[in-house]
Amino acid sequence: MLKKQTGFAHLGVVVVAVLVLAAVGFAGWRVQKAQHKSRDASAAQKQTQSDQPLLLKSIGFNLGYYDAATNHAGDMVFTHEDHDLSGGGHVIFADFGTQDFRSPNDP
Repeated sequence: MLKKQTGFAHLGVVVVAVLVLAAVGFAGWRVQKAQHKSRDASAAQKQTQSDQPLLLKSIGFNLGYYDAATNHAGDMVFTHEDHDLSGGGHVIFADFGTQDFRSPNDP
């Protein structure tokens, strides 16, 4: 009836299991390699972008470098008018609570 088997019957199962594991390992290696390439490309792109100056977008006007011949910096025009700042407080922004030198008696 059944012959006594010496262990070679399991050899086919082991070979199939090794082939399946090799195929899964190869597929995983290829996926990892593709992800590593995309990470490197993304890092190179970020490095290139970080070398560029930051741009302000959607602020309503164009910023640019100051040109002394035209007194323009992009869309901004600089005038040489004093506008009541002759008191010596030539500042655009001041700390909170700073007394306005144009109204010294105003509490």
